[in-house]
Amino acid sequence: MVTKSNKYTITSDRMLSEAFQDAAKALQKHGTINVQWRAGSSRSMNQNDLYWMWVGEIVDQANALLVKSSELTDDIVPFSKEEMHEWLCEEFLGYETHTVGSKQITTLKGTSKLLKGEMYFYMQQVDAFAHSKGFKLTIPEDSEYTKLKKRENE
Repeated sequence: MVTKSNKYTITSDRMLSEAFQDAAKALQKHGTINVQWRAGSSRSMNQNDLYWMWVGEIVDQANALLVKSSELTDDIVPFSKEEMHEWLCEEFLGYETHTVGSKQITTLKGTSKLLKGEMYFYMQQVDAFAHSKGFKLTIPEDSEYTKLKKRENE
């Protein structure tokens, strides 16, 4: 059965063949198809660890600013790491809509499904945001982020 839209994660020649057959059927039925693919592997543990270190550093520095401003008001509530993570995801990744049965559900995109290149791009945005706010982030020389940044600048 050919549906209007299919999404595949291809990890073998057999799966590639199935995807090709479905694409050929859709092309025959609809006249055109739109094909996209993302090559690569999921974000690395090194990226994930560095990202969460950054989130902690941003939270610590943002909360320090809140403490300074709390001298003017008592209703200041400090950020948690999870809240900052959600804020960053909303700011730089946005939302995605899925169909579940006949219902459309919109959810915040997260970092767990990002590929290495996507995670690097997201981390660049977080790095630029932090820098624009005057926050200092630790960027180890041996991190995957640094290696990708050097390779990008060659």
